[in-house]
Amino acid sequence: MDWTDWENGEKHEIIYTSHDMAGGLKKLKRQHLIHDANGVEIGNTTSLVAEYIDSMSCSEQGSIWKLTIQTRSGTQTETREYEVKPRVNI
Repeated sequence: MDWTDWENGEKHEIIYTSHDMAGGLKKLKRQHLIHDANGVEIGNTTSLVAEYIDSMSCSEQGSIWKLTIQTRSGTQTETREYEVKPRVNI
């Protein structure tokens, strides 16, 4: 995902990546890059979003993106669904 801040021209870019863990599980990280109006990098942070991910899927339903994540710890599993909707411009 990316956007440009209309007030100062900074470009923001969000990158999600999955990384292998022991036992075939994954962890999900989020990187937030910021470049000034001239393209110079002024920010770069990475944070851990989730661990112990057994499966992940993303689907588009019209203008809404649906993310489904299943996690596992031992014999216990948990599933969560998230919807990403566009902002309403007023």
